[in-house]
Order: sequence, then C-alpha cells, then structure tokens
Amino acid sequence: LAPFPATISWGGALAAVGTDTIYGLRGSTANDFYKYTISTNTWIALASAPANVVYTALSPVGTDTLYALQGWGTAFYKYTISTNTWTTLATSPGTFHGGALALCGLDTLYALGGDGTTNFYKYAISTNTWTTALALVPAGVAHGGDLVAVDTDTFYVLGGNGTANFWKYEVSKETGWGTLPNAQAALNPGYGELTHLGTKVGNNFYVALSDRNLLYRYDTSNDAWSEITRATGGGSIGSMV
Repeated sequence: LAPFPATISWGGALAAVGTDTIYGLRGSTANDFYKYTISTNTWIALASAPANVVYTALSPVGTDTLYALQGWGTAFYKYTISTNTWTTLATSPGTFHGGALALCGLDTLYALGGDGTTNFYKYAISTNTWTTALALVPAGVAHGGDLVAVDTDTFYVLGGNGTANFWKYEVSKETGWGTLPNAQAALNPGYGELTHLGTKVGNNFYVALSDRNLLYRYDTSNDAWSEITRATGGGSIGSMV
C-alpha cells in the first residue's frame, strides 16, 4: 500500500469513516493530519490540528465528524470533514497520556485518562461538557490501553501499562466494570501505540503487538483469546491496526 506521508511515532492515531476512508494523525508532537482513500490507495494532507499532538486518540462520530484528544495536555478538538476545519472544544478534566477515546451511543464519548491512572471521563457532544463522576477503572491504564464500543451500552477496555488486564464496561450498570479473561500477553509501557483494540468484526476483536509481530483475536461469544499468526514484517513505535 501507499506509505503514510510522514513519519509516524509516539501517539499516532487512525480512524475509519465509512467504508473507503481512513483519517490519521501522525503524533510525534506534530499536528499533521491526513486522509487515505482505500479505493485509490492514495493519501492527501488535510488541515493541520490546532496544536501538536502526542499520545492522541481519534474517534469518528457519524460520517462528518472526528473528535481528538491532544494528549499530554487538556485540549480537545472536533474535525469537520465537509469543511476541512478544526474546532477547539471544552477543555478535558484531566491530562491524557496514553489514554483512549470512543463513542458509545449517539451523544456520548468515553475517555480513559491513561498515565497509569484509573481516571475515566464522559463527554456529552450536544452540550460540549465533560463529566468525571463515573466508576473508576479497576486498575491503572497507560501505554497499551485502549477501548472500543460494541453498542450503545457496552465497550471493552485493554489496561496496557505492562499488564494483560482486560475489562468490559456496561453503561447501564451502576458499577459498570466487569473483569474478563486476560489478554494473552502483557501490553508493555512504552509501546502503547503498538497495541490497539481494533474494530469489532463479527464476534471478534483484533489486537496487534507490533513490537513482537503478534496478532491476537478475542471472541466475545465465548470470552476467549487466541493467537492468529505472527506478522511477516516488523512494527515499531506508533504502529496501529
């Protein structure tokens, strides 16, 4: 495939919108932003993010909007695809470092604080407000942590931070968190971008540990992990799946 237009390093992020387009921030304390069109195998540069990003997180909402955490800071942004413009939103309640961001439902984004903390936040899109009064993550989350929603009530979380911690969070339950079988390998600090809880495909999630050329699959129908194969090429800091 066509290579990414610039060097990807600490805290890069990718997000798919629709079936033919992927958007990417390259991290590495830069603000470069790009779009990849699958059908033509081409990248183009878009409007740069308002500030440099590192250990960022990028989440699509609908077909015209992406939300992004700055990382190593409290800035929070919205990108509008149709106008190729960025908007600065309400400041996040804490600094994000190796955290994650995901939409759950139609109006709510959830975010992990990262940096070894158990911080867990909720953002209401319609009111541009953050909420901190949520059940804390059962253990600290840092590099290697990630989360992905599967419906309007449930998402799965990798703890990272050198652990194999894996949890399920249910919005409708008061306590929220449930412990699941551990990932098959510890997700190392310093390699957070190498471990990504990919989009759900059928009953499965895919987790890549690019520093070890490993790819794992988690089956939600039987709560079981399996190693699929070893990648044929090596990955490094900033790799994503």
